[in-house]
Amino acid sequence: LRPPRPELAFAELEEASRWNPRGAIYPVMRAELLRALGAWEGVEALAGAALSLEPDYVQARLLLAEALARRGRKAEAAAQLAELSRRRAAVDEAGDGASDGYLRFLFSLDQDRLRLVTRLARAGNVIE
Repeated sequence: LRPPRPELAFAELEEASRWNPRGAIYPVMRAELLRALGAWEGVEALAGAALSLEPDYVQARLLLAEALARRGRKAEAAAQLAELSRRRAAVDEAGDGASDGYLRFLFSLDQDRLRLVTRLARAGNVIE
């Protein structure tokens, strides 16, 4: 589904990033726009930027894994998926973050997308 005015949304999110340069949500939101357009190189860059701000942000890591898989870099995508699982397991093991809204946000995950990206990483499908 193509966003109706992605260039306007992208510009607004860039402005939000300027106001809050340490907010990992804004690069992820921009990456989601690029994902809808199939601009995988941009998705990869923005997901990587979000992870440099917040390494535990699993949605950013999932976006990065998808971009890598769709660009044919399945070993790197699989490594990102493994890291995503490792980080989620560490939080689950700690057990004390369940009531923390920020941690719930960081570790929330679209299970359908996780299944899709896992299949892409295994199959090595390239969809540029």
